[in-house]
Amino acid sequence: MRIPSITALVLAFLPFAVGGCATATEPLAPLADPPRLLGRWVGSWGGTMTHPMEMEVEKQRGAEVTGTVTYTTHGRTTYGMAGIIGARQDGTVWLSMGAMSAEFRLKVLSDRRLEGTGQSPSHVGPVILTRE
Repeated sequence: MRIPSITALVLAFLPFAVGGCATATEPLAPLADPPRLLGRWVGSWGGTMTHPMEMEVEKQRGAEVTGTVTYTTHGRTTYGMAGIIGARQDGTVWLSMGAMSAEFRLKVLSDRRLEGTGQSPSHVGPVILTRE
């Protein structure tokens, strides 16, 4: 009788462990007239610890946005950001963006306020940004 190695056991159960942690992100539908998000947004990325966060949307071409995201965790760090604006099935408008290894899903509440969640390998929590 052969006893499987620990590595073999881990590899056998890894898809179940990862699948159980995955969350389905509702795809965003295209918008004919997406809101303009150009400019500087400031706020926080919360959770167990709250970090100051800034987002600068430098370019917007239709529903596609690019710029930078800056947050302070163990020092102030700025990353390039790219995202897409779209609608969920319920009609709400969202910005889905990535910056380095972090992903953000932000609901467009008004032309001055975004709220949602952010997730990175080391931090998960609510995000609130207001336009300056």
